Amino acid sequence: GGGGIRFIDGTHLYNDIESDFIISHLSFSELQKSVQDMYIEKVISKSKAGYIVWYGEKSRSAYGFEGYDLEDLLKKIPNAKVIPEDPPSLVPSNCIIMWGFK
Repeated sequence: GGGGIRFIDGTHLYNDIESDFIISHLSFSELQKSVQDMYIEKVISKSKAGYIVWYGEKSRSAYGFEGYDLEDLLKKIPNAKVIPEDPPSLVPSNCIIMWGFK
């Protein structure tokens, strides 16, 4: 029978990836919009639930990241909400985006 945990190399997304839960720790924040769009279409929108630890806007500006800002990203992930990191990281503007939790 199926089940279990699978590792999927995110650099080779040829098909949609359906999953129960996904985790991203900061790296999704660093991607440019075209790559974020691909992940949203092929991975995030196919996942029942997940969370993304997200760089705050000050960090995103300082590092020159060119992806979506938090407000625009939330519009692309159905039923997503933002909660503060707990405990907070060294970057106080970081947050967590989550969806699929009751």
